[in-house]
Parts: sequence; structure tokens; C-alpha cells
Amino acid sequence: SVAVEGLDASRVVWRVLVAPENGSGGILESQLSNTNLLNGAAVTSVVVDEAIPANTPASGTIRIKRTDGRFTRHPYSAVNTGTKTFTITAHDFSSNTAPIGADIYISYI
Repeated sequence: SVAVEGLDASRVVWRVLVAPENGSGGILESQLSNTNLLNGAAVTSVVVDEAIPANTPASGTIRIKRTDGRFTRHPYSAVNTGTKTFTITAHDFSSNTAPIGADIYISYI
């Protein structure tokens, strides 16, 4: 169960990120890591090295660390825990790849 507290009700737009916690109050950015270099104009799948957690939603978003050091958000429409694969919306990784072993985490909300 997830509780989100302390939001300012007077704000017009709320943005909330729920992600795995690293034990020190920060985001566990290294929850997963990609098996293959993500490079190309229309990448549609991401295979990870680690077992995908059992509580992973059937669809949602993942954050992938790119070569420039930024995390980018990628919606996924399917997850296969057997092959450790997320099916993502086609994304262009050709000018800013995600190297083998790049950090990935599931953004639960």
C-alpha cells in the first residue's frame, strides 16, 4: 500500500512520483539494469538483468538512465517476468543511448 501525504491542496497541478526507496529516503535508481545497449530510432522493448518484482503493474512507466545522465520516462504496455522484458512505446535512442547496465526503475505512479 502507498500513502501520499503533505500535498498542498491549493495547487492547481500536482505531480507525484512513487518509486522504489533506497533505504535513505531517496529513489532506488538501480532497481533494475538493462541487458542490452538501447540504441536506434524505434526501440520497443527493454530487457533487464534482474528479476522483475512480483508487484510490478501490467502496464505503467519505467525510468531509464541515458548516456547524458538524465532519466527519461517510458510508458510500457506489457511486462514479461519470464523473459524480463518491458514492451515500451517506440522511442528514439539513437542520439542519446542507454548503455548496457544502465540504471532503470519502475515509477509506480
